[in-house]
Amino acid sequence: MSFSYEQQQLQAEFDQETSSSIADADEGSSSPVSLFLLFCNVLWFLVAAGTYIYFPRLVKLGQRRQELGKWIALVRQQRDKKVHKVLLQQQKRVEPNESDDCWKTATQTRHEILQGTLQAHENISLLAHRCRKFGRSKQINAITEELYDEAFQAASNLANFQEKDGIEPPPLFGVPVCVKEWIGVKNTYATAGMTCRLLRPDKQDCLLVETLRTVGGAIPLVKGNVVQMLMLAETHNRIWGTTTNPYDLARTPGGSSGGDAALVAMGCVPLSVSSDGAGSIRIPACYCGIVGFKPTTWRSSLKDCIKPRSEDKHGISIALSTTIGPMARCVDDCILYMKAICVPHLFRNADPAHSPPVPFRYEELYNQPKKLTIGYFETDDWYEPCTASKRALRETIHNLQTMGGHKCVRFEPPSNGWDHFGLLIRINASEGIGRVVREALDGELPIAEIQTMLWADMVPIPLWAVPIITWLIRLVMGPRMAHLFQASKDISTVYQVWQAMADLMELRSKWSDAVKEAGVDVILHPAMPTPAPFLGTAKDNPNVSYMQIAPLLGWPSGVVPVTTIQRDEQHFYNDKTKGEALPRDQTDHFARAAAKVMEKSSGLPMSVSILAPAFRDETCLYAMKEIEKIANFQSKPQAYLQPVS
Repeated sequence: MSFSYEQQQLQAEFDQETSSSIADADEGSSSPVSLFLLFCNVLWFLVAAGTYIYFPRLVKLGQRRQELGKWIALVRQQRDKKVHKVLLQQQKRVEPNESDDCWKTATQTRHEILQGTLQAHENISLLAHRCRKFGRSKQINAITEELYDEAFQAASNLANFQEKDGIEPPPLFGVPVCVKEWIGVKNTYATAGMTCRLLRPDKQDCLLVETLRTVGGAIPLVKGNVVQMLMLAETHNRIWGTTTNPYDLARTPGGSSGGDAALVAMGCVPLSVSSDGAGSIRIPACYCGIVGFKPTTWRSSLKDCIKPRSEDKHGISIALSTTIGPMARCVDDCILYMKAICVPHLFRNADPAHSPPVPFRYEELYNQPKKLTIGYFETDDWYEPCTASKRALRETIHNLQTMGGHKCVRFEPPSNGWDHFGLLIRINASEGIGRVVREALDGELPIAEIQTMLWADMVPIPLWAVPIITWLIRLVMGPRMAHLFQASKDISTVYQVWQAMADLMELRSKWSDAVKEAGVDVILHPAMPTPAPFLGTAKDNPNVSYMQIAPLLGWPSGVVPVTTIQRDEQHFYNDKTKGEALPRDQTDHFARAAAKVMEKSSGLPMSVSILAPAFRDETCLYAMKEIEKIANFQSKPQAYLQPVS
């Protein structure tokens, strides 16, 4: 009985422990061990599901990038294997050098061809050699495609045409030009730096290039390099590589028309056919010490040019359209360009809603010169100009009054750089920058400069968190960075998109009214507040605010080089800046980046900018020519002449 009793006791204790364990398990099912096991199971499920969903996409993306890499290798091979008879036949007789023959302007070239002192085809040979030696050099790398034989044949035909028919030659008769890579030229690629657009060469010229050829008499010689998607003030893409500044090989020539600007600055071509959506003509012109002109937005034509979005569709360019315009070494060449495109042939074939038939009447102004009333402002309150930029503006104002006899009055802009930058960011963000870039690149890896913007756009941020993050950015990085961030997030609804459009219309009305009330013909202001930045750093320095006014308004604007940076001006508001200090809201990491830009900047060119109301292109160019005469800028780049190490 005792054994049976003990057995019963043990059984009872076992049952009690078992029941308590079960109870503890029921009550303590959320113990750390259980939670950890549950987390592992959920994580495993998510990884498995993600792998199932995304792994095929990653494999497909990798295959796509391999395919695009093969395309790049193929087109580079095609370019390198292309035989240029002009280079082979003329090599011994014509060598590129630094003689005056290489530095003829478009105006001089046309005049000498008409006078018979210069043969158009011989000039093509000379510049073809120069383009190959300097434009295709490893240290500059400004050219994407070369059209030397085609240009030589066209020049020969022009000579025959002149002798046979005796018709008055066109404005750019026999003038070799560079055409920006994305602008359509027959049998060349127009990719905007996007690999997915390769292997589809244009079957015909775009309307503007056709007009320049057939009516204007221009001869495309090369195509100039651009930045990927035309989105930054640099010139770099995965197809053709990086273009550098002929003044300083460690710096950028600007963008997106940097290849064109470098070629004009080096004397490889006298004139380029470029484009400007937010400064893409005027920024490179400033950095390379040449003249750049953005016509009135609606005075050109983009017909038959590639469209920026995938499936060849327009996006925000409907509201802020790109404008095709010239870069040159003198204002007269920009005037010739405008004469060549503002012709009935373009008006008949372009969309009249986008390109109204407004003739170019510069002679009326030039034959009866007038004294201008020039308004000016010294800062846009977003980015203070460096000492050299301020000196350039003040000297120009003084010389316009004392030497040119013009009246210069202070002009109060109805908006500032904070308004312009914020509005431009809002309009661009309305499309969703990340989505647009991914769709447009079609699998291609964005360049590092664009990848930074993509990461910022890809991170989903709830609306309630935007004010908090903006406050933190303001605290750590300063008001300007916070302003850019907030502007990019203030466009999340259809109402906000249309509000941005309404703000754009209001901005245009304010500026039109302000110019009328001030009674000024044109407005003079700083161009770029600092010289060309070092390669790869443009994304870190929002110094383009002065260039954004004209595209937002749709007005014509041009830049003219007037001076170079002196040795005692290689600083940005430090102890050497006599009595001047940055506004408190500009003492941030952007200012520190500007200080780095100013290091070793002696000798770099600095320009001023002219802005005129819409369809006053002739007045804008007239003011630019007046500035050019009194500035007498003579500086030429030298860094590109350095031998390859």
